Amino acid sequence: MINHKNLSLIYIDTFAIIMKNDFLIFIDDLAGKLKKTLPGEKAQLKLEPASRKEFPSLADHSKAKPSSVLALFFSDNSFIKLTFIQRQVYSGVHSGQIAFPGGRFDVTDQCNLYTALRETHEEIGVPKEMISIIGKLSPLYIPPSNFIVYPFVGYSTEVPQFIPNPNEVQEVFALNIDDLLKDKTIQLREVKGKNYKMRVPCYYTEGRLIWGATSMILSELLEVIKGN
Repeated sequence: MINHKNLSLIYIDTFAIIMKNDFLIFIDDLAGKLKKTLPGEKAQLKLEPASRKEFPSLADHSKAKPSSVLALFFSDNSFIKLTFIQRQVYSGVHSGQIAFPGGRFDVTDQCNLYTALRETHEEIGVPKEMISIIGKLSPLYIPPSNFIVYPFVGYSTEVPQFIPNPNEVQEVFALNIDDLLKDKTIQLREVKGKNYKMRVPCYYTEGRLIWGATSMILSELLEVIKGN
């Protein structure tokens, strides 16, 4: 007699293995693409807000404050997800915005990658032991805050249990990479802040509006994924 319960369990386990393999194939492909010449500034500038052009272009970034962020991938229910945070509201220029987990370089940090992993743990509770780094993207200078950001790309084979730091993070969430890759996700929308109101190029999906430095970093990441 066929035990349909056992067959169902076998099907579920097999499906999980296939989905995990698909995710690892995606990660392996992305790791290879990150080793090639990056699209760099050309890709970043596609999502540049007009307000950024109002700041003088600085060739020398030696006095910029270094910081690092992490583009963290994981797989959940057959979907490949990318992790973001919603910043807390504060007095700074990036108040309340969506960002990748990360932050400024500390004098005790060993390197920029260490900063990205430390800040990710502090902001969203994911320990470095759960993260495998596969590469990095082009640095991005942010004129309003005089930061230069070093973006790293990594993944977790487990679904992270996010623990947002309430002092810095309103919310941690993840978006489907397939949705972010759709052309219709790039839009022109209005954003408001304490001292500004303007229309900006952005990524808009699931009611989330990603703009500014994060959208510029994301633009390069998505072009690498597409192989452009």
